[in-house]
Amino acid sequence: MARVTGSHLICKALKLEGVKNIFGLAGDHILPVLDVMADQDFRIIDTRHEQAAVHMADAWSRLTEQPGVCMYTTPGFANAIPGLTNAMHTEAPVISIAGSADMHDLGRGGQQEIDQIHMAAPVTKGSFMVDNVRRIPEFIARAMRLAFSGRRGPVHLTIPIDIQELSIEEDDVVFIERDGYRPKAPQLTDAELVRKAIALLHQAKKPMLIAGTAAGYTLSGESLQRFIETTRLPLVTEEQSRGLVGDDHPYVYGYFERGLNRAAAKVREADVVVLLGRKQDFTIGFCRPPHVAANAKIIQIDPSPLEIGRNRGVDVGMIGDVASVLDQMTK
Repeated sequence: MARVTGSHLICKALKLEGVKNIFGLAGDHILPVLDVMADQDFRIIDTRHEQAAVHMADAWSRLTEQPGVCMYTTPGFANAIPGLTNAMHTEAPVISIAGSADMHDLGRGGQQEIDQIHMAAPVTKGSFMVDNVRRIPEFIARAMRLAFSGRRGPVHLTIPIDIQELSIEEDDVVFIERDGYRPKAPQLTDAELVRKAIALLHQAKKPMLIAGTAAGYTLSGESLQRFIETTRLPLVTEEQSRGLVGDDHPYVYGYFERGLNRAAAKVREADVVVLLGRKQDFTIGFCRPPHVAANAKIIQIDPSPLEIGRNRGVDVGMIGDVASVLDQMTK
């Protein structure tokens, strides 16, 4: 049986996800894995600051729908926190990997030791210490699944340098193919809810569609364009959904910014508001009067159940992929 190190396991697990680009800043506590990556076909983009590395991974992940992986040593990881905070708000599936001192030195004043796990926790979807070399593929699979599930966002892993260097028999490690833990099947919603939403839209006199970040996860506007051309309903877009259907389309009325776009300000008068992957946050007045009329009907489609009716109850709430649910409604 062949012996491999934890660094080889990191590389293999990332390759199973199709990762080729690594954004980071080299340092002692990640040199073992960088050495292995340099011998393989990874492209390492070495930055001058950890925050820049996270921003690059953030942009890469949102523009390609592939995980953006960033790596750094400790305590330089502290510089990554603002970038991870931004990635959380942009809903970017970023995988943050930091090295650290040896496991047996942590808590004793190890070299440049900081509590990376608790530092990252408030600004990520999850933050984990990888304390067993055999579990490296499991932790990376968990990070990928969490980063892409529901509302997307960054996940952090700290992998101590001794875990990267430990040597084990390769046959002792279990790898799972991506489709085994991150299935690609469309997430559809209940057909009865679709019928309720369509019934509300048939009765509407002044409907408005607002597409937000989660509507843009697919990077394709085909489902959205089919829906507005079938229904001829007015659409405004923002954030990741900008450009899914161009502003020159006859049913698209530009950017959802109520202070700058007169069409967007019409949301106050709408009798049915359809939120397509769009949060009930401060930019829409939390969907409360007078920003959205008290008697307006709300239809909300979102990949995360936590966002449905978050600040105002909805008349129809549908959990699922925005594009897939729009296809259901179009049919």
